[in-house]
Amino acid sequence: MLHLGFQQSHPAPEETEPENITRSLSLGELRDLWREFTHQTNESILTWLLRIWDAAANGTILDGSEARQLGSLSRDVVIDQGMGRTQETLSLWQQLLTSVRDRYLCKEDLQVHQGKWSTMEQCIRCLKELAVLEIIFSENERFPKSPDDVQCTSQMWLRFARLGPEMYSRYLAMLQWREGEDEVGVLVNKLRIYEDTVTAPFCTHVSSVETRLAEQIRSLIEEGHQKLKKELKEEIYHIVVVQNCFIRFL
Repeated sequence: MLHLGFQQSHPAPEETEPENITRSLSLGELRDLWREFTHQTNESILTWLLRIWDAAANGTILDGSEARQLGSLSRDVVIDQGMGRTQETLSLWQQLLTSVRDRYLCKEDLQVHQGKWSTMEQCIRCLKELAVLEIIFSENERFPKSPDDVQCTSQMWLRFARLGPEMYSRYLAMLQWREGEDEVGVLVNKLRIYEDTVTAPFCTHVSSVETRLAEQIRSLIEEGHQKLKKELKEEIYHIVVVQNCFIRFL
């Protein structure tokens, strides 16, 4: 279901809200949603939910009938059956959060980032997945629905840091943040700044060193080839000389 806002053409008081006009989604639009948002093989539930959030699922409004027509969106029978259980018009994001919450009893049942993260993008995704986990199991109706707006807790941060490589551990330990105040989006910005000012130049330097080493190795190989060719020519020359001398002797 799409919601379109239209402002009246004639002058209106400032407090007047835009008129909301709603239309149902066509079967083609529902198929497009299914193709875009279907849970992929080997994709964790949290990674899937975060991908859907990034694709603006909160702005996709569905009634119960439309949600049911999405079919096997999650590839999980319980979650899919929970979609559209109510006739209430909700965002796809809200419907998914409710269904996933009904499917899993506790946070430990949901896997956060498969294995350790090793790049900054994986790092940020891991932190946001932890935020999604908090959203799913929060019983506070006023709790943020956006991962970026979730306030980072010490438990979240500790779990996040433990999933990182040793090269980031010192920075993560020194990073200044305030529990219960700093939101995930703020920490993501700090991590990106760190990446731009420290990690990226370091990687560039390493890449430069690797390039120079590769060139030196190629040069040594070429030099070795030339030396070997010269030695082979000399050996062949000596063999020919010996053969000629032997022939004359006969």
